[in-house]
Parts: sequence; structure tokens; C-alpha cells
Amino acid sequence: MKKEDILKEVEATYGSVPQFLKNVPEVALVPLWGLMRDAVMVDTVLPRRLKFLIGLGSAVALQDPYRTHLATEMAWAAGCSPEEVNEAIAKTGETVLFSTWINGVQYDYDKFKQEVRNGLDHIAAKGGVIPPLNSAIDTRSEVIADIQNIFGQALGFFEQLPDPVLRHAWKLFRGVSLSETLIPGKHKELISLGVAAALSCRYCTYFHTEAAKLNGASDDEIKETAAFVAQARYFTTIVTGQRLDHDQFRKDVRPLVATMRKRAATTGGRE
Repeated sequence: MKKEDILKEVEATYGSVPQFLKNVPEVALVPLWGLMRDAVMVDTVLPRRLKFLIGLGSAVALQDPYRTHLATEMAWAAGCSPEEVNEAIAKTGETVLFSTWINGVQYDYDKFKQEVRNGLDHIAAKGGVIPPLNSAIDTRSEVIADIQNIFGQALGFFEQLPDPVLRHAWKLFRGVSLSETLIPGKHKELISLGVAAALSCRYCTYFHTEAAKLNGASDDEIKETAAFVAQARYFTTIVTGQRLDHDQFRKDVRPLVATMRKRAATTGGRE
């Protein structure tokens, strides 16, 4: 297809053509539009609503205001509640916190992988059930005991956290990642996997890939999560490089959001 044919297809689909697409050269527009049409705006292995939460997580982690706005609007349009959107952002923040800490102290990667593998195997052996919190976890010894109760061992990348941070970081991880919340565990881990991939964090990529599998994610779901974030980063590069006016960008994406709302209304949230 030629550029003019693609732009006609975009207009026929959404009623108008966003400026960021008009600015893309033909050689790049063909795959970009193909990704939007065939991989982003429809259900595939991953449902649209989850895709937009994954996209939101990677956008927030990369501090991309364009895609943060678009992914938030699309998530709402696809049927996500404001509470689910906020929970996805909280999960993103937790992932960024631990990625920053583990990379900052340059924790031994092989040791990290072994601790994670042993810990997740321990949870799997218990049927994936996380023990309830039976007492306060305010002191270092209480936190370490709780970690051992869940993972079957102390985890060095937690143990090395300084006292003023340890209990709060653990409570964040326990509450956001290990508790039953609005977003299912598998979906939360795929959101974090997307964040880890966007940040190029090998620690968190390994952890959340294995944790997603523990929560029932298939290899295809994991691969599509990585592929979705890859195209999302491509989108970030395009719109950031164009230095688009933020207000104009918001206007340009309204037809995309309106189309998503119509699709969600007519398909019950699925194609």
C-alpha cells in the first residue's frame, strides 16, 4: 500500500487521520499502521483491555506523556475501570522501585535467578497459595520471617534493603503483587513484564516472566507481551521524535478512543 492509501484507510476507520501518522514516512507508516490495525486495536492472544494496561505500564515507566494519555484513554474505552487503571500504575511503580534498587546495588544475577527459581518453586509446591499475614511486619526480623514463610527462604535482594526502606518495600510488594486485587495475578505479572522489558531490566524480566508462568501465563502470552511493548516503544520514539504539541495530540487521538468505545460496546469487550 502507498501512503495515501493507508491514510485513506485510517480516515475510513477512525473518521480522521492523527497528525503523528501524517508525519510518518511511507516506509515506516506501512508497518506502523499494520501494527495498530492488526495487533493493537483488536483481541489476539491478549485481550485489548490487558494490552492497554500493559502499554500504560510501559508508558509510565518510560515517562512518555503521549502514550500515557493514549493508553489510559484506550483502557477506559476498552472497559477498564479507573480503579484498575490506578492499580496497573501502582504495579508499574512497584516494578520500577525494585528494578532501580536491584540494578543500583548490582546484585549478583546468577544468585538472583537461583533465589527466584527456588522461591517460586516453593510457592508452586504449596499450590500457588500465599500464606495470609498473621501478624504485624514492622521489624526487620518480622519482615524476613514473612518472606521466608512465603518463599521458603530469605531473599538476598530483599535482605540487603536498608532498615528504613525494607518493611515498606516488602509491604508494597506483598500488597500489590501477592494479594488478590482487582487485576488477576497473571495480568499483573504481564504488566510488570512489559515494564521490565521497556526498562531493559534483566532482573525484573526474569522474575516477572517466571511469576507470570506460575500464575498460568502461556508462552504465547509472554511473547505477545514483549512484542506489544516493542511496538509501543516504537510508537513512543515516533511521537516523541516529532515533538508533537500535546494538546493537538490529545485531540488527534479522540477518534481512536471513540472507535474503541464503539467496538467495546458492540462486542462486549471482545472482537
